[in-house]
Amino acid sequence: MRMKEIGKLALRALFIMIVANVLTMAFASAVLAELRWLAIVMTVLLLAALLYIAYLDGASNGRKDRMFQATMEKQEADRGVSPTEQERSRFFKPQKGFAAAYLAAAPGILLSLLMLFVPQGSTFYADMTPVVRLFLGMYLGLYEYVESLTPYIYLPLSLVLPTVYAFGYLSGPGLYEKMMKQIEESKRKRRRRRRKKTPAAGAEKK
Repeated sequence: MRMKEIGKLALRALFIMIVANVLTMAFASAVLAELRWLAIVMTVLLLAALLYIAYLDGASNGRKDRMFQATMEKQEADRGVSPTEQERSRFFKPQKGFAAAYLAAAPGILLSLLMLFVPQGSTFYADMTPVVRLFLGMYLGLYEYVESLTPYIYLPLSLVLPTVYAFGYLSGPGLYEKMMKQIEESKRKRRRRRRKKTPAAGAEKK
């Protein structure tokens, strides 16, 4: 499993994380609304949507890797052409999703770990808090309700999005198999329709 392929997937995961932060900032007025019920509803809906997007993107990349692997394996079986080492690095591997996702989230995770060892009330703690919350920007509307749990809550929060992304990647082969079954089913239906039309056409000629 080459670092290059992990790096590519990590960049994709990082893009999703940046999008999540940007969207949260765009809806900041909603998640920080003075009406408490509105703020809670918007925070929950936004977090659910962002996590769902991360899961789908991970799943899409897992499906693509599994599809590429199936193509290469078929080529090897049909023509005896073995995949190169570089091509094999593009195959689906469960650990690739986790490695890429946690690599993308590494800055937030490391900062969260650092905050566990910084004395609360110190100037450094006060200076670092906005930085950590910037990296974990998608939880902007949540901090008001978990303030008493900081800084311990930062680490679990920093792991949520990459974990969801990694599990999405793990679901990729299942999506691929489902897609192939749908394709086969579609082919069978077309063949049945053609067989039904063929006898009818022969009867008309008689």
